[in-house]
Amino acid sequence: VANNLLSGNNQLKKDLQFFVLKSNLTNALSTDQGVIFVTLGLLAQIENEAQLAYVLSHEIAHFQEKHVEKSYNNSQNLRRESSYDARIRSLSNHSKESELEADKLGIKLYHEAGYKKSELLSAFDVLMYSYLPFDEVELPKTYFNSENLFVPEIYFPEKINPILAEEDYDDEKSTHPNIQKRKTAIREHIKAYEDWGNKDFVFEKSEFEKVRKLARYEGVHRDLIDCRYADVLYSIFLLEREESNSRFLDKSKAKAWLGLATFKENGTFSDAVSSPSNVEGESHAMHFMLRKFTKLQLFTVAMRQIEDLAKRRPADAEIRRIRDKMIALLSTNSSFKLEKYRRINYETAIERFERSKASNKDSVPLESDSMDVQIDTNVVLSKYDKIKIKRETEEVFEVTEDEEFDVESFYLYALGDLVGDDDFTQLLKQFKDEAEEKDRAENERRNLTRQERRVLEKKEQYLGLTEVIMMKPLVVQWYYDEIQIKESAELEVLVREAVLSNAQKKGISVHDLANSQLNALTTEQYNRQATLVDFLRQKSAYEGEDMFPVDYEELKEIDKSYNNSKLMFVLTNFKKTAATRSVNLVFLIMDIENGEVEKEYNYYFRSSPKKNVLNMYVYDALNSMGLAKSKN
Repeated sequence: VANNLLSGNNQLKKDLQFFVLKSNLTNALSTDQGVIFVTLGLLAQIENEAQLAYVLSHEIAHFQEKHVEKSYNNSQNLRRESSYDARIRSLSNHSKESELEADKLGIKLYHEAGYKKSELLSAFDVLMYSYLPFDEVELPKTYFNSENLFVPEIYFPEKINPILAEEDYDDEKSTHPNIQKRKTAIREHIKAYEDWGNKDFVFEKSEFEKVRKLARYEGVHRDLIDCRYADVLYSIFLLEREESNSRFLDKSKAKAWLGLATFKENGTFSDAVSSPSNVEGESHAMHFMLRKFTKLQLFTVAMRQIEDLAKRRPADAEIRRIRDKMIALLSTNSSFKLEKYRRINYETAIERFERSKASNKDSVPLESDSMDVQIDTNVVLSKYDKIKIKRETEEVFEVTEDEEFDVESFYLYALGDLVGDDDFTQLLKQFKDEAEEKDRAENERRNLTRQERRVLEKKEQYLGLTEVIMMKPLVVQWYYDEIQIKESAELEVLVREAVLSNAQKKGISVHDLANSQLNALTTEQYNRQATLVDFLRQKSAYEGEDMFPVDYEELKEIDKSYNNSKLMFVLTNFKKTAATRSVNLVFLIMDIENGEVEKEYNYYFRSSPKKNVLNMYVYDALNSMGLAKSKN
């Protein structure tokens, strides 16, 4: 598309490069070096090639007119709150005058490329509604229902929150003019052009749709990394309408449900599911339902969803691993009692309740329906097993004529096939025993004397590793509350060199992925590094709690390629004021396959991180963490 826009300007074509940023923000930006970025979020949202063409034309105009704020690029300071997405927004910030000028100048390239006039204005609709998912489709109240699960309608909102975006919003504090002002200006500028093209697509529509589909699938992956699990499930619902048998979507759905249960257990559920009052449009129903579930209801629905996916793909080792993690999570929930769950499903329970109610008797045991329960006919049952099954399947309802079925107990009928499943019950017991043993060991440790604890820690200190994978260190230098960009980069080099030189002294082989020069990396090395960065982002979101890595299969391959080495991540925080200097140096040793932090070592000292000081602490850290036996 960019080549088409620049077909008449070879010099400009040479000056510019175009890349896609892995971000679900709907945005595009340009730099004064001639690099133009388009986010995955934008590619997922646009309707046609013409809309993309105008967005690119707008960014090309910013470059031509040198609108990029050099104050940002030359700045050595960055505000404390600047995250990855915040930096993308910062790079796309221009004055209102520059935005209107780029809108105007972009029309020329767009017109010359032969695109439709009408799509100029529709591109602004994409921007206005970009905070919503890539499509607006009602979530059916029956979407989660299956043979074994029924979610009652009370768990869905009576009314969806309306979409409130307006074109004429107050833009006084915004870097961009509001949409109405931009559209009004565009309508005037297009009057200067005649002979408009009639194309939504210059290239094959199917090629555009393929790229957009990839962006939407990658958007699911990005939301998984960022633990936006309600958004993941709604996006999967949208994508399943066109592809109902995708292994990627099935795996992503299993990971999202496990993530929801884990965040519910850890008390961080609000990070994964937005407050329904803050969600507009059709995705509101997903957030509403997940927020309305109790903890036990959510755990049960998550187990049901993951179990169904495991049965759908019995040979999928990754989904089976997710299933095991979910069972382990259930085993530690004190409210989960398998004996409380029924062998019949919700539909059968409702039918029997209504029949009991209609008969208007105090207690009516109904005949067992052999189709209600799946019993392994190859297993020889004792008399007592038979009695238990018979009593469980002959559900007794003591009801009055005016009584209503307790729909909030729907979850008790969702695991009927697992109640008597040997594999499930054995795993549940195994994980419960392991958790109890871990608790016992921790209690014993707490009761040790200081001397006994010191001896134990010394034994545990040595990990026996002879090689590690070193990620790019996270190094931040502050002057009061401002990040110093240039000084942070210089300090990062010192930290990296200190680790490499001292690791060599300790006889540790380091797979160095800390090289910040992208042109020095092969494609495979870059992809590995990106996967490991995502792994660390996910780990950070879990705040040290147990997690299942999103890129499980990719991480296993990385682990294998580096001889099952552990991942070493170094964090350095240097705070400086006019009167004080302080450094916090942290080493994390992590297991790539399961995401566990195996060893952490913290140093805090009051001085500047000069080379000799860093070498002293880094050597001591490597020695203290016992990565390899000292040769001395």
